[in-house]
Amino acid sequence: MEFYISFIPQDLKHNLSSVCIFIDVLRASSAIVSLFDKGCKEVLLTDREEKLVEIKNKNNSKLLICSENLLGERLDIADFSPSLIEINALGDLTDSTVAMKTTNGTVGIHKLMEQGFEHIFIGSMLNSKQVAEEAVSLAAKLGFGINIVCAGRNNGKTYTIDDIYCAAKIVQYAKAATRINNIEAKTTDSVIIAEKLLTSYLDIATAFEASASGNTMRRINCHQDIALCARDNITKTVPKVAGINHEGFIVVKA
Repeated sequence: MEFYISFIPQDLKHNLSSVCIFIDVLRASSAIVSLFDKGCKEVLLTDREEKLVEIKNKNNSKLLICSENLLGERLDIADFSPSLIEINALGDLTDSTVAMKTTNGTVGIHKLMEQGFEHIFIGSMLNSKQVAEEAVSLAAKLGFGINIVCAGRNNGKTYTIDDIYCAAKIVQYAKAATRINNIEAKTTDSVIIAEKLLTSYLDIATAFEASASGNTMRRINCHQDIALCARDNITKTVPKVAGINHEGFIVVKA
């Protein structure tokens, strides 16, 4: 089983025989995992702000909008931003639907869908071990490799430490899963490069603090999000892309 890390979506290895794990650890993928942990029924992803306006105008009482502007702050039409600080303050979300657009995360998932990838998991530090194990299990059944895709920054055009560090941690859990199941694992150079980050920082939070994404969190007064997103292996929730609905939203379920 081959492991590959795409440092940004543009680096995507065009091999459709892959199970993908998508990461935007600060903060979109962490937010998606957290929403399902609070009971959310589904998350609808779009890369167009006007789609959020359209769905909000339908006045669905069980629908919430999660979005941010280019600075990372809550969009005016949104009920909340992808900040774990805000999400943790929300009440019970059982049976709720959340429509989401972020600056990098939702754009990256759209890229995967456009390329034709059928098996897309949402990864973060929060579900790092579980997402790795489920991806390995599915890849083994299909005879596929695993491609961990980082969202990056600036519309997915710039590498970022936090995503790559998270990808390396998930690969470690995935390798452990292959050893337990007697599966031969092949690591590519992209994985070797990413794993070098793991010894470059004292811990996960320190790595995230050092990233450009960490700078953004401090600038918008969401410094606490760094620590919240840096918690390792605290949930077994693994969101998965389930397809595209009739309104053109990418549907994520857990």
